[in-house]
Amino acid sequence: MNISRIFFTVILIFVTKSWCIGQTSTPEERAALLTERMITNLALNETQIEQVTQINLGVTQKNDAINNDPNMTQELKLASLQGNNDIRRSYFKLILTEEQYNKYIEMEESTTEIKNVNKNIKLEKESLKQEKED
Repeated sequence: MNISRIFFTVILIFVTKSWCIGQTSTPEERAALLTERMITNLALNETQIEQVTQINLGVTQKNDAINNDPNMTQELKLASLQGNNDIRRSYFKLILTEEQYNKYIEMEESTTEIKNVNKNIKLEKESLKQEKED
């Protein structure tokens, strides 16, 4: 097992532990988690691991700053976050093989679908709660 995989495994354990006790994760933890998923699902080589790590860290840090900026409107935040993710994809397209990139896009789409389902469940629960209160 190489150093990069050991490092990401330790970070993954830390992130999972933090999540289980209800703490919010840092951009660094989210980047490590995403990178670990990519290592596992895309069989990245050492060079790709280093490059993907830097890209994920940069984007999660930028996204965190955007999300925490009280001067940005929700519309501007969404546009900025989408722009950051588009840039991430363009870098990945240069780094990953065509097969890896296509699999990454599938991973990203399935994650988005899961988020949408969870969001819909939350909205439905809120709606039911509101109905009970009325």
